Amino acid sequence: MARSKKSKSETVQFETRGQAEQRKKLQSESTETVGVSDGYERITGCWLAKVSAPHFVTNIILDPEANVVWAGAPVVAYMVGWPQGKVVWHCDKKGWKVRRVT
Repeated sequence: MARSKKSKSETVQFETRGQAEQRKKLQSESTETVGVSDGYERITGCWLAKVSAPHFVTNIILDPEANVVWAGAPVVAYMVGWPQGKVVWHCDKKGWKVRRVT
């Protein structure tokens, strides 16, 4: 995300055109819609990684082919599009633990 604009009640995220195109490309390559009735997407060929910090625990979804973060919870949403090495380095720097969920 290029920048954010905060108000008292909400945070609005802005992304550059290149970031939007990259996100759409990753989403179209990494998902297939399963069942119209359930409304969920099944992610195929991706890895789930657990991020543990002192104040939160969350998951991120890694695309092994592109070697980038495909999706994450709002607390780590800024990592979407990051390469796996940068995520590991950032988490080590912060004192967080990252491990692949099997």
